[in-house]
Amino acid sequence: MKMSAGDFQRATKDLAERCLAKFDDAGASTDLRDFSLSIMISQISNGNKAMLAYVPQICQRLGDPAVLKQPAAVGTSEDFHCQMINAVSVIFGSQQENLARVWFGPVVQYLVELVACEDVETASLACEFWSQYCDKPMSVAAVREPWLAAFKPHLPNLIASLMDQMILREDAEVSSFDTLRQRAAAAFECVARVCPSELVCSAFGPLMEKRIKSNSWSEKEAAIRALRSFTRTTGQ
Repeated sequence: MKMSAGDFQRATKDLAERCLAKFDDAGASTDLRDFSLSIMISQISNGNKAMLAYVPQICQRLGDPAVLKQPAAVGTSEDFHCQMINAVSVIFGSQQENLARVWFGPVVQYLVELVACEDVETASLACEFWSQYCDKPMSVAAVREPWLAAFKPHLPNLIASLMDQMILREDAEVSSFDTLRQRAAAAFECVARVCPSELVCSAFGPLMEKRIKSNSWSEKEAAIRALRSFTRTTGQ
């Protein structure tokens, strides 16, 4: 039996309410809360437009510092971080007008911190987010200024972390680390393109000068890689 538009709306509403209730259940396991969020995100990424109405409610929860800091407190695996990155990426790729601006600050800080993660997969996904979605809010007037206001204070840390992830690691699996370095360079280009050049230069310049003089060949090589990304984007 074919579902009517009304039936589909009601089914989506019921699914969303159940998932949000489970995510809000402090007594539920982290895996279960994570799974409830992934169901809603999967619905959005697979074209369920009715689920877009719940993006602000998802954003409200993703912007809760207690949610973002929970993995470090309870020792949750990197899977949680990967799911969070995926959730934010899907939301940024959906209708921008639905973004709840209040979440920008905590989420920006969280995603900047994940770039510096020692786990290669998690850091790689975080870099991929910045390379693909850093400029998305800039195309929507209603969220441009709140996004920049949340983003600017973390710019120096983001640039430093991206440069760190370009440094060769002897203990990393080669193909995964090559992907990480490429994504870090692409993210650096996107950041340099989106942010005012004076802000990027003030954060990048001193760090570049310090690392190019380093006695470590790998730091020098990473600094040159970052400089190439910077000049290719800005022309400076």
